[in-house]
Amino acid sequence: MKKLYLILLAIAMMVPAVTRAQVYQIPNPGFETWESSASDAEPTHWNSFANAECDLTIGCGQLQTTHHENSSDVRPGSTGTHSCRIYATAVNIIFVSVVANGNMTTGRIRGGSTTANSPENYNITRTNNPDFAQEFNGRPDYIKFWSKVSAADPASEARMSAVIHDNYDVRDPIIESEYGHITGAAIFNYAGDNTWHEYQVPFDYATYGNVTPEYLLLTFTTNKTPGGGSGGDAVYIDDIEFVYVSTLSALQSGDAQVPGFASDILTYDITLPHGSALPTVTATATSVNGVVTITQPTEANPVATITVTQGPSTTTYTINYTIAAEENADLADLQVDGVTVPGFTSATTDYTMQVLATGTMPVVSATAVSPDATMEITQPTESNPVGTVVVTCGSLTKTYTVNITLVEPNADLADLKVNNTTITGFDPAVTEYVYTIFDTTSLPTISATAASEYATIEVTQPTAEQMTASVVVTCGSLTKTYTVQVTLGVEDFHLAQATLYPNPATDVLNIVLTENVGAREVSVFNAAGQCVMSAPMNDNTAALNVSGLQSGLYLIYVKSESAVVSISKFMKL
Repeated sequence: MKKLYLILLAIAMMVPAVTRAQVYQIPNPGFETWESSASDAEPTHWNSFANAECDLTIGCGQLQTTHHENSSDVRPGSTGTHSCRIYATAVNIIFVSVVANGNMTTGRIRGGSTTANSPENYNITRTNNPDFAQEFNGRPDYIKFWSKVSAADPASEARMSAVIHDNYDVRDPIIESEYGHITGAAIFNYAGDNTWHEYQVPFDYATYGNVTPEYLLLTFTTNKTPGGGSGGDAVYIDDIEFVYVSTLSALQSGDAQVPGFASDILTYDITLPHGSALPTVTATATSVNGVVTITQPTEANPVATITVTQGPSTTTYTINYTIAAEENADLADLQVDGVTVPGFTSATTDYTMQVLATGTMPVVSATAVSPDATMEITQPTESNPVGTVVVTCGSLTKTYTVNITLVEPNADLADLKVNNTTITGFDPAVTEYVYTIFDTTSLPTISATAASEYATIEVTQPTAEQMTASVVVTCGSLTKTYTVQVTLGVEDFHLAQATLYPNPATDVLNIVLTENVGAREVSVFNAAGQCVMSAPMNDNTAALNVSGLQSGLYLIYVKSESAVVSISKFMKL
């Protein structure tokens, strides 16, 4: 890190005041960059024995011997091509053989004693020298790193120490008198089996002074005990990362935990009972350093947002509130085969309904008043012809029943009328009738009443062209047709007498009334009731050319201004 000092010093001289950027990760965490390709080169932003402080009268040369190297042995799955290997050697200092542990740090190594475990030997942050001071502002929850330990003794343990502190030259190993300058620390001793492993070590913030973080002193050594282990022990280090946990460990809606809460589930939907006030949302960050910001729900925007920030990491949780409509287990409609049950009201729960038998049982359907209600419908069956609808809304439950009575189809008529009078001799079993009229100014009107309320009726009225009326009755799969044949008649009808000659006639038919009844027109009708000829009457007489008529019996109708005044018969030859 030495060459960085001059650059930073020059920048500091040119810029009187510079606002520090937030530093949450260290540079060169995977040892991908090195100061040079020389065998004793250090990884950038790291320091080893080569530039250690030495207060020894004799032995500084041996202290500053290289105990690290650039390695191409990288952890599994790495995208990089380098790691750092630190190793221990056995050295003689003033004729005493000691183990010099491998040591790599973001601070500076200081050798103040030939006794390995002397408190005068330590790593230290030099805040006045950027080459030996790693700026750091985070409060991470964990430090993650990959390492491989190769030691003569399988029980031998390497050591990692990460100390976050304020603007003070803190040392490692930590001394208690400096606790007030330490924000937090993660210290971990670990053995190895000469294979790569990933380690995750939590930071301890409770033990220390919890001061504002400004620097990080990070150290890796081949043995947890200064001078411990054996010469030749080695530790590989790769891909260091500081982990900031921005999740929640608890999320409460009012006094209760949010249903289904889990730290990795970010969105929740909560339905509150009708009339409820929106609750106050509270939350607890998983990390002791997490900052929780809550936007409470309002009537205008019933959504709570909970933001957790921990260093550079931010996670947002959302609770969507819905207030249920008023509890109402009433039905708005109850139908059988799509037809509302007769007399239905939401307050009445029991019904009996007659339904035309069609070979299949009818289907019960319903509509609830409340959109929040649920319905469970049990359809009627032949063995149990009762349909039930159970309506549930919140704490309310209401049950409606429809007792089904099946009615057999019936296509009979209960009544058949001509001009609002029951036809003579009506019998539902008789389907053909004859009705004689004597007034040709208007044809009769046929009406009918079905025996079954489930039947439909279609009436075809008589016309001058078609004197037969029909009544078609349909009920379920049954159809029945009644007919009324309308005929013209003169028997027992008291009208003015007319003399017709010749009768039978071939060419001309003469008509003479025996009395003056105000005759205006004479009409000729065939046996089918059709008018085939008309002519005016002059002085109660008329001469009709009947040569164009077909042979047969005809009726002669003589009319005044308002009525038929005479009816006669003649035969055409």
